[in-house]
Amino acid sequence: MELDYILLLFFVSKKLKLDFLAWVLCAITLPI
Repeated sequence: MELDYILLLFFVSKKLKLDFLAWVLCAITLPI
């Protein structure tokens, strides 16, 4: 149970990191 929770947390943080990188790329590409 605890291992599943850790894996879930790992995948969520990984996805959030990818979303953050995509947001940064969009911010750099689009002129502010």
